[in-house]
Amino acid sequence: MRILLNSDDKAHITVVDNGKSEHYSTEVFAAMYGSDADILVKPSESAAAIMTEYPDYWGAAIALINAWSEYQWKRKLHINVTCGTTNQRVLDTIDKYYGGKLQLLKKDVRNLYADVCKKIIIFQHYCEKYQLATVDTMWLRENLTRDNEYRSLRGKCQRRKDAGKMPASLREIYHKGP
Repeated sequence: MRILLNSDDKAHITVVDNGKSEHYSTEVFAAMYGSDADILVKPSESAAAIMTEYPDYWGAAIALINAWSEYQWKRKLHINVTCGTTNQRVLDTIDKYYGGKLQLLKKDVRNLYADVCKKIIIFQHYCEKYQLATVDTMWLRENLTRDNEYRSLRGKCQRRKDAGKMPASLREIYHKGP
């Protein structure tokens, strides 16, 4: 929950919780939340300004998941092409997208991993801003290994973004569900 002073009038307070806002007079707010609640009031922020930042968090989360899923797809392709038992199944893909050159696939995998690292840094910035637990490559390796896991988490983030919901930890969303 974020509690904000509504504009400059100091007579009203807006409470923003999970993307929804409610307006109270300062007297009603003090009666509901206690007289010490004014400590939580932040006059420099408005409810609208806070809520417009939420899509940025969700966008960074979705970008990270997309980068990770693409990296995983190419990494698995590389593993399959270098394994004797699966090699034949993926050679057509290597020929079609990389002209049969394994070096180009290796370079692509390295570039995608670098992109994942950049997206993690951006996402960590938002996690720090909202004081949420962040994720790293170890968490991604342990939790997002299959296509259905990427799709599920991406969908949960997209639904929260579309609804204007307050940021939540990917760790919580992944384990708790929608």
